[in-house]
Order: sequence, then C-alpha cells, then structure tokens
Amino acid sequence: MSAARTEGRRRSNWIPWTFVAGFGVIIIANTILAVFALGSFSGIETEHAYKTGLAYNDVLAAREAQAARGWRHEMIYVPEAGETGRIEITLTGAGGEALQGLTVVAQIGRPAHEGEDREIVLATAGGGTYSAALALPLKGQWQADISASGIGAPYHIRERFWVR
Repeated sequence: MSAARTEGRRRSNWIPWTFVAGFGVIIIANTILAVFALGSFSGIETEHAYKTGLAYNDVLAAREAQAARGWRHEMIYVPEAGETGRIEITLTGAGGEALQGLTVVAQIGRPAHEGEDREIVLATAGGGTYSAALALPLKGQWQADISASGIGAPYHIRERFWVR
C-alpha cells in the first residue's frame, strides 16, 4: 500500500502546477493589456471635468438661446495645392440676411489626436462669408470649433470636415 500511495502522489504532482500555470497566464495577459492601454492614451481628456459637468445646464441654456436667434451657417473646406486649403463659413440671420462685421475665430484640430491644434482668425470675404487659409499636414477628419462674436451673444459652431 505504501508503494501504491507513493506512485499516486507522483502521478498527481502536476495538478498544483496547473493552477500556478493558469495564474501565470492570467498575470502575463493582464500585464500585456495594461502596457498597451497605458501606451495608447490619445491625450484627450476634459480639463476640470467636475466643474464642466456642473456647468452643463448653462451650456444647454446657451444652446437654446442661440437656436432662438435663428442664425444659420454653412461651412466648407476647399482644398488647394499640397497641404493647404481654405475654410469658409457663411453666416445668415433669421431672415436670411448676411451677418457682417463679426469677429470669427476657429479652433482647428483632430477629433481623436492631440498636437495638431491651431487657432485661426477668419477674415471677412463679403456677403456674410468669412474665410482663412490653413495648412493641414495630415489627411483625414478634422474638427472646427468656430466662435462668431460682435452682434449680441456669441455664436458657436462645431463642424467636422475631411482633408483628402
């Protein structure tokens, strides 16, 4: 009986090692996932997220006030030679009249990447149209956050456009 018991132990010695190996695989997989997660952070975050969340009702009220004014906009990106192009925005009032004499500023950036952001001031091109030339080094989707001020409350627009 003693020899059978020793033989049984020898055959079952591998069982505890399967648990060790299983936990080893889990630890290695989690380590790989953590390294990829930390290395792929795009840098996009909301600064002062708590304060931004508290002011969200103010943002909604400003959007409703802007919609009540009835202003309309049309934004286009016109590609030119090489990496250059032109962004144009036409602003009209509630009655379709051209909105002139505004100060129009745009924050241009990539929606999912940081480091390519830039601010441009759009010049008056007449008839409620404002435009500016810009060089965008990367193809793909870009976002323009545009603010127009000068007549009453500011008008904010967020538009996305493609550079091909």
